[in-house]
Amino acid sequence: MLTADSVQWTGVSPLVDARTWEQDAIRSLGRLSELEENWDRRGSPRINRDLIELAARIIQSIERSDVPAPNIGPVTGGGIQLEWELGEKGIELEILPDGSLEYLIENADYFLEGEIPVVGAVNSCRTLIDFLFE
Repeated sequence: MLTADSVQWTGVSPLVDARTWEQDAIRSLGRLSELEENWDRRGSPRINRDLIELAARIIQSIERSDVPAPNIGPVTGGGIQLEWELGEKGIELEILPDGSLEYLIENADYFLEGEIPVVGAVNSCRTLIDFLFE
């Protein structure tokens, strides 16, 4: 029988040390891992554990303490969407089922969308968050 004392964790940040919004975001990601096949009644697969872990790394990489909590949800086809809003600015980040990433940034005057290279994706996403504060 496994107990908390018998499990060794490596590379895991204690949730109690996380910022409140970060705790909520990690819990939301955990709920995504519970979705079954066909969760959207359109044939979407379960969300791959690697995608959930990538989303968690992106969230945990954000160093700003004043960033708003992201809205997190599943995307038809088995992806994950993270969305931040601050005033008239917003960022949507979509992690696609194949592990690639796309973004949309917008404010009152324009929007810009594109792809994020997989190599260095976590750092690129962290840089995108800075847009909210420019």
